[in-house]
Amino acid sequence: MPHYESEPKIDTSSATGDWRENLFGNGVVVVKGVLSPEKAQSYQQRMFQWLKTFPYGFKADNQSTWGKEHLLEHMK
Repeated sequence: MPHYESEPKIDTSSATGDWRENLFGNGVVVVKGVLSPEKAQSYQQRMFQWLKTFPYGFKADNQSTWGKEHLLEHMK
């Protein structure tokens, strides 16, 4: 069930001059200083542990397995 009767739209065509341009254009954004390096590493390790639970051959210590063929379908 949708959360909105009419889903709100975000105008991605106009220049914002800030982090939103990276988000809209590349699908990711880096916001520096939000997490400590230790917390970021903890999240990365938890993600790696989770990805290794699937039968696609992902290995955290082998970057050649970080491609589409080793990820879940919705992550490809």
